[in-house]
Amino acid sequence: MRHPKSAADFLQNQCLALGAFIRENADAIILRWAVESFAEPTQASRSIQERLHAEVKALLDAVAGYLPGSEMRQDQFALGAVSLNISAERCAVSHLTNGLTEAQLVLTFQSLRKVVLQLWMESPGVSDLHMLEAIMRANQAFDNALSAAVDHYSHIKDRCHGLFLKTLAHDFRNHLGGLELAARIMQQNTSHPAGGLHKIASSMSRSVDNVMRVAADIHDVGNVREGQGISVKPVKLDGAALCRKLVEEFLARNPDQTIVLEASGPLTGAFDEPRLTQAFSNLIAYAVRYSAKGNPVTVRLQAEPGSLVFSVRYLSERPIAGETEAMFAPMRRYAAHVLTKKGPISELGMHLYLAREIINAHEGELNAIADQGGIRFEARLPHGANP
Repeated sequence: MRHPKSAADFLQNQCLALGAFIRENADAIILRWAVESFAEPTQASRSIQERLHAEVKALLDAVAGYLPGSEMRQDQFALGAVSLNISAERCAVSHLTNGLTEAQLVLTFQSLRKVVLQLWMESPGVSDLHMLEAIMRANQAFDNALSAAVDHYSHIKDRCHGLFLKTLAHDFRNHLGGLELAARIMQQNTSHPAGGLHKIASSMSRSVDNVMRVAADIHDVGNVREGQGISVKPVKLDGAALCRKLVEEFLARNPDQTIVLEASGPLTGAFDEPRLTQAFSNLIAYAVRYSAKGNPVTVRLQAEPGSLVFSVRYLSERPIAGETEAMFAPMRRYAAHVLTKKGPISELGMHLYLAREIINAHEGELNAIADQGGIRFEARLPHGANP
């Protein structure tokens, strides 16, 4: 004689059936999700889909494992919950590293939930009578996963902001330390020869300039984050003369570094000189800092129809893993670092971020291109604007 199954057994079977359905149809679910999430697919969006595919599939597998819930043994349930959280957090990091916002992260989870339930209810043999409990368990799984993902996304953002503040504090401390040292030297010896005083005064002036530059960077970042952007005041400018001046300054500060300047043709246009100086300087400084020892940094400025093209190329001491676009996005850079977990991160690329914003303010574009073991920064600036 067969004994009727209990309600708990029936729920267990329904949840197991839904879990099996998710695992068996993961690729179809992801395909439907991609179609709904990226209504107008572009090369960039397809690339993002490919990079997210593995994490989304792992998330679906974790949801399937979580579904039986309290009907599992306690250790199995705990393992399922941990697996769900880990998959959700990795999905959050993947969204960050691919430049997707927190709102897009939420939409991913909502869309996946919708597609899973739609496809399951459309499948043959699913009973409306017992569907509700399994749907409720699936909703609980996606709710828990979404909560874990959003928390982790916010945590990474907070850590990134904290690192940004620590970096600024470090810069301030270094520059103010130079001022303090110069002041102490002057206090301890009041009988300096004129030449000695001039050197100390020059050192103090450089330190003040550096502090002011850091303060200006903070102000610029604040403006960009508030959506105000960076204001520019274009005037007629000789780009070649600007590049020569910058290269000479960098060579004076880095006598062991070879910097090759290539500039040809009429290289004038309407640009904001202080801002363009800041952007070009940031790019050259980054190249000098991360160039492989003994290899030259090449700075090139050339005219093309309707634009000037400024580029800086260096042989990278540490080849860039993944796409170079993340070099200009501090949050994505930090998220990628969290994903690889390779010790402390040295810097967030804030100066590259500001360089791009300055080029954007000139209605140009700045990109980084992996180039035969090296990196080439390339800024395209329209020079037809009226000053």
